Amino acid sequence: VKTVYPGIVSDVGAGAAILHGALTAILYNVDINLKGISDAMEFREASTTRQDLQRKGDELAYFIQKETGVKIAKAK
Repeated sequence: VKTVYPGIVSDVGAGAAILHGALTAILYNVDINLKGISDAMEFREASTTRQDLQRKGDELAYFIQKETGVKIAKAK
């Protein structure tokens, strides 16, 4: 968001919000599919990967939301 032309910062923020929602929706599908994994090690690996993806997505979404708000507040 730091290098974004001020006139489209809201578009970047909106796009990031949509992508975050899409990631969360996809991970709900992963959650239900995890229940079908019977091998304990495979389940742990897949579950850990799922949690890491959600955490990274949440962190990026928060950062972009915060930066977008700052840029919009500074816009003239």
